[in-house]
Amino acid sequence: MTTPDFDRGLEKIREKIEAAFAEGADPEPAPVDRDPAPVASGSSAGSMASAMLGAYQAAATVNPGKAFKPGKAFAPQIHVDSPTEMTEKAWWDSVLSIVQVVAPVVIDAVSKDFESSSPTLQQILEALPPERRNDQDFADYATTVLLTLSEETVKAMSGQKDFTDPATEIPVPTPPSGKSKDWFDDVCNFAAQAAPVVLPIVMSLI
Repeated sequence: MTTPDFDRGLEKIREKIEAAFAEGADPEPAPVDRDPAPVASGSSAGSMASAMLGAYQAAATVNPGKAFKPGKAFAPQIHVDSPTEMTEKAWWDSVLSIVQVVAPVVIDAVSKDFESSSPTLQQILEALPPERRNDQDFADYATTVLLTLSEETVKAMSGQKDFTDPATEIPVPTPPSGKSKDWFDDVCNFAAQAAPVVLPIVMSLI
């Protein structure tokens, strides 16, 4: 059960992300020196769950009193199967069930090797295609997906929700109509890349 303080905290995070989109990225940003993210195999739900686990691991190091010490983080490239996939509760069920079931094993197995190397929110925005940075629909929906995944991951790991139960409610965000598969790919990749920045803040609100 969330509290008014938790909800206000999420709203402040949303405002910061939307402000970053509104400011826009440097049209010719300096190159960012970081290794390309590995391409994940399997479904987009499994890939997103992997990304959220990595973000949870980063969050746990910032908030050690609120979570297990995490393992090594990674942010896969994610590709949805269709533009409608993320509108289906089954997709969200899959992501969060994997997070809930797999995370304790992963965290226990590799916690000693964790080193955080997350890019900043500005670097993540600069890495987006220019047409996404200037797309208000993208900014609104991608921010909502990011915050929803972050909040529900925290609830799964804290035991507030059991996502292995298909009856568990998930606030599935409604996307704007008429968007392409590539548009949703970019939404997923933004959420995966930005989760290590946002999830520690969400966890701190518990």
